[in-house]
Amino acid sequence: MGAAPLRRSGTIRRERVPPEDLFPRDVSSYIWTVGTMDKQALLDRLQTVLRQPSISFSVLHGSVAAGRDTPVSDVDVAVYVEERDRFLRLVVALDEALPERRVDVMNLAHQPAWVVYRVLASGEIIHVADEALYHEVKFRAMREYLDFKPVHDRILRDMERRLDDGRYGRVLE
Repeated sequence: MGAAPLRRSGTIRRERVPPEDLFPRDVSSYIWTVGTMDKQALLDRLQTVLRQPSISFSVLHGSVAAGRDTPVSDVDVAVYVEERDRFLRLVVALDEALPERRVDVMNLAHQPAWVVYRVLASGEIIHVADEALYHEVKFRAMREYLDFKPVHDRILRDMERRLDDGRYGRVLE
């Protein structure tokens, strides 16, 4: 269920809206049943493109990996590639391999630790060419993420409190 912000008397209130309420019933049933692809067939197609020595490792993440995808969901793929031109060629190759689905490709070599941690913690490994590098990146991301997590949580709590008090966006006094 998604959170939809509602503005009431100067404050923002979050309210849970079931996905089926986002579309009219007839449109919703059409969207959720058209264009599905078997997950194993998807993984097979991804592996044919991602099994390259220049790709240290690749991970499927997002709604497809979690089993919550719909026919209109994109396919989220994270790779670890050192060279920018190889990454750009890979993006084109994945787009050509899956013309019926939008593919969102992220290079973990250039992402902050919290992004790498979230992808590796919740994703599904597609291919690992360099196992030592995979474990090093995973360990480093976990260590940096957990070091920063208390600060991140406090920032979110303070922001939520300011939202609830109607003070978000104002200069702190």
